[in-house]
Amino acid sequence: MSSETTLAVLLRQHTLIVVEVEEGGLGAALGVLPGDRILEVQGWRVRASADIRRILDSLPRNGSLSVQVRRAGGYSILGPITLAEEPDNPPHVDSSARPEPPVSKPRDLGRGDTKASPMQTPAGDDTPLLLVTSESIAGYVVTEVKGLVSCVRPVPRRAVSAAAGLESAVASATEGLRQSAQAAGANAIIAVRVGNQGEDPMPAPAGAQPEALIMTGTAVVVVAAVNSLP
Repeated sequence: MSSETTLAVLLRQHTLIVVEVEEGGLGAALGVLPGDRILEVQGWRVRASADIRRILDSLPRNGSLSVQVRRAGGYSILGPITLAEEPDNPPHVDSSARPEPPVSKPRDLGRGDTKASPMQTPAGDDTPLLLVTSESIAGYVVTEVKGLVSCVRPVPRRAVSAAAGLESAVASATEGLRQSAQAAGANAIIAVRVGNQGEDPMPAPAGAQPEALIMTGTAVVVVAAVNSLP
């Protein structure tokens, strides 16, 4: 939802699921909880975190903000809250701590931004792992997902001829990992990355293997699932 909230895109549901909400952010102020599915922001339907960024950037600095989420099988409207005025001279932030914004896209570090950090080098099965992906050509955005190396499992590539077969392919590819996550008492998080079928797929982060590489008629989908940290 902003730089304080981590989101993962679930491709087949075209919704955003909240992975983590940090203290002091807009998500926390609204009452967003991990596991919520973000459906609307300020009355606008959202399909990717880029949509949320654009909506937040369009709001006045002292305007109101509300979101619609799906939670525990029901729907809830969170907010409204009043957006605080941001200082004219915000504190200096070392540019090395954040990735460069995409070319020609304005970036507001305080609101509507997707956080990302460099990949951490894993040193063992229980080492926290940071998976960072970016916007794809299809407009889907996958943000960082924190997890454990031990819950990342490689599986064979599978090809599907149409989007209708994607759901069953993803379920089959991640079945073993879901069982591992459940045994560890944690939820499995699925992130997807979309690219051109004619191009080489984007590589997985160093030290991690993609759960599956699923080819559709128009896109390559890399599915990576990790064990979420508290």
